[in-house]
Parts: sequence; C-alpha cells; structure tokens
Amino acid sequence: MYTIILQGLNHFTGVSSLVAAMTYSLSLQGFKTVCIDADNSKNSVSSSLLFGLERQNYGFLDALKDNTFNRDNQNLLFKYSQNAYFIPFGSAHELISTEENCAYTANALVKSLDAFKAIDFVIIDAGNRESQFAKALSSVSTMTITIIEPEQNSLVRLNSIDVQANEYFLVNKMVASSKIMNDVFMLMKKSKVGNCILNSAIEFDESVIDANMHQEPFSKFLPISASTNALERILFDIILICKKVGADE
Repeated sequence: MYTIILQGLNHFTGVSSLVAAMTYSLSLQGFKTVCIDADNSKNSVSSSLLFGLERQNYGFLDALKDNTFNRDNQNLLFKYSQNAYFIPFGSAHELISTEENCAYTANALVKSLDAFKAIDFVIIDAGNRESQFAKALSSVSTMTITIIEPEQNSLVRLNSIDVQANEYFLVNKMVASSKIMNDVFMLMKKSKVGNCILNSAIEFDESVIDANMHQEPFSKFLPISASTNALERILFDIILICKKVGADE
C-alpha cells in the first residue's frame, strides 16, 4: 500500500480537486484507491463534495476513537466507482488537538488502512502544509506532494522552506497562455527545491471548472483535456517514485 499526502503551500491551491482527480484516475488504471479527507480547515472545500457527497459528521477520526475502523463499519467507507472509495474526516477533533495526538492518530490511520490488505493507493487531502496533522501524516507517508501556484509569493517561499523527506512539489492552476506564469514556473525549477518539482504542471482549463460545478473529479467529467493529460503524466511519475521508495524501504 502506498500512502500519498497532498497538501497546499498556501490555502486554496486546489488540493481537494487534485485529490479527487488522482483517486479516480488511479482507479481507472485498476488500482484500488481510497481518498481520505483529513483537512481540518472549515474554510476549505471538502473533498467529499467532489465525489457528490455532502459533508459527513462521521469519519475516520470517530472510527479510530471508537475502535471501529474496519470493513464492517458501513458508515466509514463510501464507494464512488469501481476501485475508488472515500473516507470522511469525522468530528472527534480531540484526536488531533496536540502535536502528540496528531502523531498517534496519523500512525493509527495508516496502520488501520494497511490492515485492509487490498488497498493499492491511499490519497489523503491534508489541507495546509503548516497544520500539525499534515506534518504528522507526511512523516508516515510514502510520498508527500505540496501543491503550489505559479506566482511570485510561492516562488519566494520555495526558496526559504526546508523540504521534508520524500516531499515533492506540484504546480497547479497553470494558464498555458500566460508568459508570466511560464516564467515563474521556470524560475521555480531553478530554485533550491527545483529538483523536487514534478515536471508537469496542471493547467486550469474548462474541465476543472465544469467538474467543480458538477461535483465530479475533473479526470472524469472531461477525459481528454490539458489538465487530465498533465495529470496522467504526473501519475506515471508518482507511481515510479512510490515504487522506488517502497523498494528502498
């Protein structure tokens, strides 16, 4: 089982949209993939909405608290399509109230998922990079992907942050016709974390807009677009990285 954390360098970078799209795309390749909403920010778009679900009060936090994180818990795991599943966040926030609790809960979550045995990929929406729980999840993941936008503030921050183990950066909301964005993307590739930036950027196009309007992963609503083509290239790289990390371990 490979666990991939997606988090934003800043707020509103499109983490939830990418989590949903990656989950669905991996499922189409025959991988049993579970998407987990672990973003505690009340202002963010819940990844559940992009699977056509309303926000759920019950989720993995409650299941871990009650020791009911298993296949028999019908309130925990939602099937979206063949090989694609979703697990909500939950309301037992005391499990992530301190740094120590976050570390314990992150470990418990991964161990509980691993006990399911049949899962190939777990894609977790961890919200913002600076949150305690995102940091705890990153420490137990196969790979962490930090979502950034092609703008000056992100470029400045990239030159001042410490990269975590197995952390990579993905540029989202790229407009191909924008010379400024393309120039910033090239400068990002030349920054001190340039070697950790994934080669393809996700373009912001009609498929992303339409998918969000229809509460669908953008990899499903319009299967052929600039954004989905870029996503397929990125997933190829992600699978290779995960296999390499797994082999090294």
